[in-house]
Amino acid sequence: MSDEAGRRVPEDLSASWSAATADPDPLAALAASGDLARAIDRWQATLVAEAIREGATWEQIGERLGISRQAAWARFRDAVDQEGRGRMENDTAELRERIQEEVRSLRDAMRAMDDEHRQARQEAMSQIREMDRRIREERQALKERVKTTVRSLQDEYRGRGRSD
Repeated sequence: MSDEAGRRVPEDLSASWSAATADPDPLAALAASGDLARAIDRWQATLVAEAIREGATWEQIGERLGISRQAAWARFRDAVDQEGRGRMENDTAELRERIQEEVRSLRDAMRAMDDEHRQARQEAMSQIREMDRRIREERQALKERVKTTVRSLQDEYRGRGRSD
């Protein structure tokens, strides 16, 4: 059951109302009216917390209920505080979840960066090993050319010495 503002009327309030107004036995209806009064108190506390959350003052709430602002505050402050604590706990839980999600995301990004770095390092090391291998081969080839050139020059020098 909903009221005109679109609020959901609590089941216990609706059931208490039906029992208090429909039971032909006045004692049973009286007992149901006690349940109805308690359900209305809870409903009023919910509405007061909603009004405070939307910016109403304790004076405005007291006026609507026909009591002083102090009486309204004394009667409903616990409900408002409890609703505020519940909202704060929900906000805290949501914030904690967002932080955990962000931390997971950052850790994933760090792992990806580490993997990328590891792969780039492996590729660089492979290129360095290839360069070292080529340099060794080129050095070996140059050593062979030096030996060949030295022998050739020695042979040429010896050959000149014999023909002179």
